[in-house]
Amino acid sequence: MPSTKLVNVKIRALPCFEQDGMMWIWLVDDPPTTELPSLLPPSGYQIHAEIVVELPVEHGLLLDNLLDLAHAPFTHTFTFVKG
Repeated sequence: MPSTKLVNVKIRALPCFEQDGMMWIWLVDDPPTTELPSLLPPSGYQIHAEIVVELPVEHGLLLDNLLDLAHAPFTHTFTFVKG
């Protein structure tokens, strides 16, 4: 919160870098010494489809519900799952 006074706060820097459009962050002091594999498609292949959906919902709620598939059979019995 902007109005909160922070006293004796210490934030350490983490090793990170960008590769193939992704940010890689290590929660340890040293990044790996080996090179990470590329996330790009192999030579001769291309990505031909992307799905972008804009929904009027808070992203945390959406992720929680998409990741917790076990709730669907008893929560959405009258919508799309049909118990």
